Formats: sequence, structure tokens, C-alpha cells
Amino acid sequence: MIPFVWNTPTVIAGLEETRSSRDVLLYYLKVLLDDFHGVERSIEYYDFLAGDWLISFLCNAYTAWRDVLAGSEIIECNLVTPVSSVNHASRLSITQSWHQHLRWGIAQLLQGKCVGKWDMSNDILHIEYGRKKNFLRDIRRGISTNHPKILFTFPYHKVSNIEWISVLWRWRSWVADDSMQYPITIDAYPDWRWRKNYSVSINPMNDDFAGVVKALIPIYIPVTLLEGFISYCNAVYSLSLPRPDAVYSANALYGNLTWKILAAEWRQKGTALLYHQHGGGYGLDPLLAMEDYEIKNSDRYYSWGWTRKSSNIKALSPAMPFKKRIVNNKQLVLSCIDSPKVQYQLRTQCTVLGIEMVHQETCSFLLNLNQGISLVIRPYPVDFGWNVVERMRQAAPYASFDSHSNSIELFYRSSLVVHNYLGTSWLETLGLNIPTLCFYNSENYCFRPEVQSCIQALKNVGILHDSGVSAARFVVALGDAIDGWWHEIEVQEARQYFVSQYANFSPDWKRQWQLEFEEVLDKSL
Repeated sequence: MIPFVWNTPTVIAGLEETRSSRDVLLYYLKVLLDDFHGVERSIEYYDFLAGDWLISFLCNAYTAWRDVLAGSEIIECNLVTPVSSVNHASRLSITQSWHQHLRWGIAQLLQGKCVGKWDMSNDILHIEYGRKKNFLRDIRRGISTNHPKILFTFPYHKVSNIEWISVLWRWRSWVADDSMQYPITIDAYPDWRWRKNYSVSINPMNDDFAGVVKALIPIYIPVTLLEGFISYCNAVYSLSLPRPDAVYSANALYGNLTWKILAAEWRQKGTALLYHQHGGGYGLDPLLAMEDYEIKNSDRYYSWGWTRKSSNIKALSPAMPFKKRIVNNKQLVLSCIDSPKVQYQLRTQCTVLGIEMVHQETCSFLLNLNQGISLVIRPYPVDFGWNVVERMRQAAPYASFDSHSNSIELFYRSSLVVHNYLGTSWLETLGLNIPTLCFYNSENYCFRPEVQSCIQALKNVGILHDSGVSAARFVVALGDAIDGWWHEIEVQEARQYFVSQYANFSPDWKRQWQLEFEEVLDKSL
């Protein structure tokens, strides 16, 4: 059989399949957790608590299922080990071994082989969460009231630590910043008998994706949500943190179990949940499971400018640094992406083929620049084994590399910032009005229909390019006239048209936040 090909149409098909089956599988997860814990909790409670894990697991299971049906190689698994936590599941999702394991498990199910005969690891799990003391983190929490009206946990901000601390100081009578990373340790044994009993009751057919996932979920529910959940909850409750009127975050829905347990309990007593967009793709990607999840689980959701037909979405600028650009050199910065060698999530530009094409287009961009240019390459901070840094060195031996500087500070010091992907950083430079250019392969990325006019406007003025060669030729043609081009009326109109909806950053963000949170505290939701 021909191996399954991951491209834009097949990824979108996967997004539609996982979205359509999610509600059924979330209800099934609720049934499992209610049964194990001997309680009756709402489906909303479990979505808030475990929805991040379910999104990731659905993506991993779908890709493995498709690969199995296409005839991918199956490697025998001798021992099934438990997933200890949501964070552990996230780390697994980018490994070859995890995807090989899922393919093996799904192949076993589709061949009618009983899960009850799988060999399971019975070792006790020692699970540690949280971090040791951190000076800046302790300062941020220590300057605020012990009984805050609004609790910040992992907000998205790119301002300096000094500026952020000054904001907290100004609001210290009603706001506290607490990362909720208190050290928690639990020991738990996986209850394989209970897990297998549920799994063996499901006999999925080849075309039954939801059935396949139903058989897998009992085996792979994180231990911190099952056998270790009560111990973990008791440790969290022993912190005796006071309930605020509202909690605000932009990242804590993913893996921060301490925060999620407390926020879930507080919400039942009237605490409002405020959540802020934290990156790229939101409002732009054709389907984005994280966006749906965050909006659904928020009392008020803050976007970077876009709206949907949901009444709880409101545009609110993130905390971004605004300063005057003083460019004393002609430095050009290339900001790069990288991704694992596995299909770890269902996003069109993150396919294995797609990321390899990104690397190829990046090298094409470098090869077509003038070699005398002052070029700084900012590689992705994680090396996923593509040898991409060495490939870029060979394509541009005159370039310097910088992976340690503050990205926003580096961008502000540059005459032009070029991005080789459509993620977060291109929205940041566009929103901050830093000269920006981005290239991407249109075969591996598509936008929502309502975005097309904005995107076409950016293409018309040279901000967006469909290839690395096109972007390089544009840079070469600009020469020393980058600022002149950037401040042309047509360029700024196209930029403003886009950022007003997708990167609507404001130097007045502090006043915006204070007015918004005062409204929340006035019970005006």
C-alpha cells in the first residue's frame, strides 16, 4: 500500500474528523472518570480539566490510525507504559517511539487482538510537578496582595520583567501574578485491570475512528487524571489559596493541572475565567482545535482583534513593548521555525513534508541574497534533527546566528525581519510596525475564507511571498530602501488592514486592561 500522504487536504480532513468526534469522546471520557472516582461531575468540568489532553490525543490517534490503514510499518511493542501526566503526554507526542507505539496498538485493535493480553508495566509512578523557587517569580507574586480580586497565571506578555513588575506594583491592591507551580509530589500505581476492562469492551472496525479512540482512551488517560487525581487534588487544596473574583491566563489551560483544578473549583463558586490568545494561527487557520477549546472554556475570551459569532469574544491588546526603532545598521534578521519529524499535530504547515519544504525554501532564500548583506539568522531554539542550522550555514556562510537574544529586542534593532513561517513572530513584528517580510509555501498552508482579502493585500505590497526565492529577490531589489518601502501609503494601509483584525497591539494596553478588568469586577460579564 502507498504510505499515507499528509498535506493540506488530508490535514483538514483530519481536523474535521477529530472535531466531529470530539463531543462523543469527551462524554465517554466523562463516563470513565465519573466511574473511576465514584462521582458525577459535569462534562464542562472534565472538558476544562482534560480537554487539552484530549485534543492532543485525538490528533496523535488520528495520524496513527491513518498511517495504519495506509499500510505503514508496524513495530512490535513489548510493554505498554502508562502516561503519567498531560505534560508527559505532550513530551511523548513529538517522539517517533510514541507514534510507533500508537500504530502498533491500533493495528492490534483492528486485527481483533485483545487489549487484555497486552503486557503492562506495573511499576509505581513517582510524579513530580512544579519547580523550585525562582527569584523573579517570587518577586512577582510577593509584591501583590495575598487576597487578589484577579489572579494572573501565565499571561502572555513580551514586555521586560521590569515593566511587568511595575505594572503589578501599580495594580498590587487587586491583582496578583502566580504561576501556580508549587512543588507537588505523588506516587501512584496504574490500575490496569480497570483500564483493560473498559478497553476490551470496544471492538472497532477499520472505518470507525471514534471506536478506535474509545478503545485507546482507558489505556492512555494520564495517571494524574485517574489513579493519582485524588492525591493531587488534596495537595492542591492544601495550598489554601484564596478564591479570586476572576482568573486570567493565556497559557495555563495546557498542562498546568494545579491551576486547572483550582480554577475549575472556583468557577463553580462564581469566579470568572478570562483567557487571552497567546500565539499565531488564531482567527487565521481554517480549523484550530485550541481556539475552539479556549473560547468554549472561557467566560470572556480576548483575541488579538478578530471576532467570531460567539458572544464571549472581545478584542484586547496583549502586553507588548512599544519603542522607537533606532537602526544604526542594515541588519536583516531571519526568524525560523522547526518541527518534529512526526505528524504530532494536525496543522497544515506542520506536516513532516511541509516542514522539510520550509527548510528547502529557507535555503533557497539564503542562496538568492546578496552575500554582502548583514544577516542574522535566529534558528528555532529546539533541534529536531533536521540538521537545518548546518544547512543554513552552508547556504549563507557569511551569516551570524543568534538564538539567545530577546527576540523582540533583536527585531527592534533590525532594518528588516524576515519570517520563514506563519506563526506568532510575524504577527508581532507586523503589530509593532517593524518592517516585516514573510515567505511560505501556499501548498502547505491555507487561510480561512474571510482572511483572503487581507492576505492578498499583504501579497500585493510585498510583505507576503509564496517562495523563498521570491522573498530574496524582493529584498535584493529593495537594497537600502527598506524604510522607504515600509512607509509607503499602500504598504501601511495593507499592514493596518491586517493587524486591526489579527495583531491589534496597542501601546495603551495597560489602560485597556485596567478598564476591562474593572468592568469584569463590576460583574458586567
